[in-house]
Amino acid sequence: MGLGYASTAVTAAVTRPVRTQGEIIRDEPAAAATRIVDYLVAEKLISDQK
Repeated sequence: MGLGYASTAVTAAVTRPVRTQGEIIRDEPAAAATRIVDYLVAEKLISDQK
């Protein structure tokens, strides 16, 4: 499974608020990366042990 698939799956799984056309939403800088890592941990593709 590639990161492109993981990113798509994570984005689809995350519920986002309804946005109006032209609305600009600023996510936290690492929000997308955090969602991807959380997904990979949940699927047991990586470990969250430190």
